[in-house]
Amino acid sequence: MWFPSTDKRISRDRPEWDGKPLQLPEAKVWRYKRTLEVPEAAVDLILDEHVKRQQGQGDALDGHALFVREKFAFALAVLDGRGFLNDEDWELSGIAMKVSDATREWVAAAKDQAARDDAADRGMLLGVSHQAAEEEKTHRHIHRVNRVAGWVLCKLKDNPRGLTGGALNKLAPSRDRSMVSTAIKFLAEQDPPKIKLSGKVWTRA
Repeated sequence: MWFPSTDKRISRDRPEWDGKPLQLPEAKVWRYKRTLEVPEAAVDLILDEHVKRQQGQGDALDGHALFVREKFAFALAVLDGRGFLNDEDWELSGIAMKVSDATREWVAAAKDQAARDDAADRGMLLGVSHQAAEEEKTHRHIHRVNRVAGWVLCKLKDNPRGLTGGALNKLAPSRDRSMVSTAIKFLAEQDPPKIKLSGKVWTRA
């Protein structure tokens, strides 16, 4: 069974305890082999879920999960000093199973997310990793265009009379020259435009 390792109900307040040790069933309960009976509610659910799986419904993992729930219910009975199951054991095990299912789904989702993140980090061009790589490439391109566009606006601010595209290209750092024309087009196509063209000279709008 799957359970979270944290609990928001935990506090400095200690639960009350009478100091008595757990009263396990008497040794004679385990002396001879016997069949462990389960409540009718458990029988009905196990049979219903078995039929569903044979019809192609549900999750294959759930068949084993019901067996685990039975063992958990019996563990509750043992902790209560009994060698037999009752309806309350089965009901409580169902509550625990819901927590287990939710935790299992969370772990599976976290595992999948970790795999996607790892694929993106390694730049694998397969499946989800290919999509993540393309999204990262697009994000970096947009970030670079915005950065060069900001640089263009600063240069035009320093030169109120304006600059030609060629002049801006010459002033740009070598790493950004290939993006100057893209940044100029980006700024000119804003609504409203951030720069305007007068003849061959670009100025701030």
